[in-house]
Amino acid sequence: MYYLALLARLHDILIPDIYLEIGTQAGDSLALSRSRTIAIDPDPRPRAETVLNKPWLKLYATTSDRFFAEHDREATLEGGSLDLAFIDGLHEFAQVMRDLENVERWAHPGTIVVIHDVLPEVPYQATRVFHEGRWTGDVWRVVPFLQEHRSDLKCQLVNAPNSGVLVVTGLDPSHAGMADLAVAHDRSFPPDGEEYSRLVNAWLQEAQPVRPEDALRAMNIQPSSHGQGISMARLESTVHRGMRILPESSWKPVFQRSIDAFYEGNTDEGIAACLALLNEPGLPAEIRELTYRNQTFYARPLDEVIPGAQWRTLPTKPDGNGPPDPSPAIYGERLIVLLRAGAPDAGAYDAFPWFDGALAKPELITIPNEPVNRDRVSEVRPFFTEDGALHVAALFHTPGENEAGRAGVMRFGEEGWDAPWLLGPRAGQFRQGWSPLVTDVGPRFVAWWEPTEVFHLDSATGEFERLALRMAPHIAERFQGGSQGVAVPGGYLFLVNETAAFDDGNEVSFCRFVRLGAGFQITHLSPQFYLAARGKDAGSGLARHDDRLIAGFTSGGTTALLTALDVHAVLDALTGIDAPGKPASGSPAWTPLLGYDVPVS
Repeated sequence: MYYLALLARLHDILIPDIYLEIGTQAGDSLALSRSRTIAIDPDPRPRAETVLNKPWLKLYATTSDRFFAEHDREATLEGGSLDLAFIDGLHEFAQVMRDLENVERWAHPGTIVVIHDVLPEVPYQATRVFHEGRWTGDVWRVVPFLQEHRSDLKCQLVNAPNSGVLVVTGLDPSHAGMADLAVAHDRSFPPDGEEYSRLVNAWLQEAQPVRPEDALRAMNIQPSSHGQGISMARLESTVHRGMRILPESSWKPVFQRSIDAFYEGNTDEGIAACLALLNEPGLPAEIRELTYRNQTFYARPLDEVIPGAQWRTLPTKPDGNGPPDPSPAIYGERLIVLLRAGAPDAGAYDAFPWFDGALAKPELITIPNEPVNRDRVSEVRPFFTEDGALHVAALFHTPGENEAGRAGVMRFGEEGWDAPWLLGPRAGQFRQGWSPLVTDVGPRFVAWWEPTEVFHLDSATGEFERLALRMAPHIAERFQGGSQGVAVPGGYLFLVNETAAFDDGNEVSFCRFVRLGAGFQITHLSPQFYLAARGKDAGSGLARHDDRLIAGFTSGGTTALLTALDVHAVLDALTGIDAPGKPASGSPAWTPLLGYDVPVS
């Protein structure tokens, strides 16, 4: 996780009342704040879009020493609470210690301070005298100094590219004298040279940085009481005759940023710009389509988005029955994976590979085909109910019926597959998917993502009943397919696909994880990713066993893959996103829409 992504996550989780940063320059870190903000830099040159979406911004073109000497805490904070600070100013040890002491005086015990450039890669980057290129200065010395002289503070050294950060908590605003001690320490420290390089190397060998995800988990941060949950700021708009208008002056700088960030290598910033644009209903259609294309350039391999991801290829046969569609389900300690649905006119199902353990070598067992109204069956997602019965949710397409499809559920009984319970037909053939989810009160089925439509099945009557219809983030309009859902803290996790078409006719497909809240409203999503073939992978299934997720993918239309993931690593990769009508903190877990207001479990 890039250091700006870690800072963005702190903004999302903490939702600070006031954010302060030392060292602004072009405004990369400034752009992350959606709170009341104080920025200090002797020569600030922020881009226009980085100053948007804040209740107020106080930008001081001065040094940090002069700022704290000339400004009163209470008047500047306007009675607010300094909850988050970022120190990335002059890269000199003594100066950083003065900055930290000054911030501590303005802070409270719950304030979080992030210090950048504490983890150089080689001694040359950490010279005490400035040089061109990557230069962190001797900021690394802050870490051992605080360990020795401020044991009351909790400091986490975090390996967040580039140059790492130190996250400091447990501040004491009444503490004084740290900066003077640092100056005295500085006088006796070796200048640049062989001895200094030896000290840098020795410290780098002793340092034990943690992953950003582990640092966040260790902090166990609770949302601030003045926040309304994780949200993504909207672009500035106007209202004319009751219609919301998004002017070009609002979206154009963000759109340009969605392009420039790619060439600068700022992946997280580019993703954020694309999400901000795509979540705006008022964006011009041609700009929206271009943004969907821009977004695909930021798609990364799965193991970069979700650290520790592992996968293996499943055995398949080139039997002409169409591409594999691996979809896992777990019952007890057994992992079952539906490998392929039947071909047109051939009936139901081809094969299930059974696993003795997750990702172990499978034994392929073929279940005989059985006709199901001679329909073509696709997107088959297995799941187990509380009584241990195997069911599948699937889409049924009658040959020759191009404009409508039916969704359904079948149970595997003692004599094979029971007759399906069917819902539909529906124009568009349930193109956004038909995703089963087992809850404490029975299975649920997500039939649409925008808006998010949820059904439940009365097995006694065979009738489907709409249970919820929730307003969704506008970006969900492109979600397609969908895995089974699995329960995670705060809601349910799904795997979806998105496609984008280019003018040359090339179409690419990428995956992302989506989390629904307990009331079935989309609250979080991951960046786009691929597994083995960039732009040619599709997610098809998801199961959970303890803290392990098993996901199925089809790569290049021919290869079936299974992936093992840590559920916490997946949740750490999610970004909060707003939906119209999203419940505020402390409200019921559902929001009425179009007359459907059934609270769901």
